[in-house]
Amino acid sequence: MKPIQFMVALMLAFFSITSCQEDPCDNLLCVNGGICNEGKCDCPEGFGGSNCNEHLAPLSMRISFVTLTRYPATKDGISWDETNGPDMFFKLYEDTFPIGKPLDLILDAAADQLFQFPISVIEMRNITTKHVMKLWDYEGFNLPPEYMGEVEFIPFHEESGRPDTLVLDIGGAVAFMIGVTYHYPDASDDVSD
Repeated sequence: MKPIQFMVALMLAFFSITSCQEDPCDNLLCVNGGICNEGKCDCPEGFGGSNCNEHLAPLSMRISFVTLTRYPATKDGISWDETNGPDMFFKLYEDTFPIGKPLDLILDAAADQLFQFPISVIEMRNITTKHVMKLWDYEGFNLPPEYMGEVEFIPFHEESGRPDTLVLDIGGAVAFMIGVTYHYPDASDDVSD
């Protein structure tokens, strides 16, 4: 047999053997943006299971912004501050433990406006427990702040999905909107294999 014929025969034999090998991803359907890799689904953040069909519960949520959408313009009909609007700040509590506040005050707030507080990222770790967002009027150094109102909420409910913005409004004196991101177990922690 000539060398060229031998090489052609060898190549045909190789292709016929390798073409018979089944792709391990042929019969695997990865959902929710999962990608098959060597017969297993690599799932995107927030999903798990053998084909990425399971929503994972987040370990924590991070607040990226806090917007005040409603506050009382007066206290019992009297202005918060004598000559201008209130100097406001919030405190976020996990039950009774403080976990976040703004970097600075909203000074001389005018009524009927939205105010976005300057913040660093605030992490909520126990996301299925009661949290409280309280609004205060700063009165000055060594003076107690005046309480303006609060909203109680539970950050995460499985049936609510995973919205990017939570509206904290129970119809009371104050209301907020907060931007959130969800943080999940590392993919290497997945024990569903």
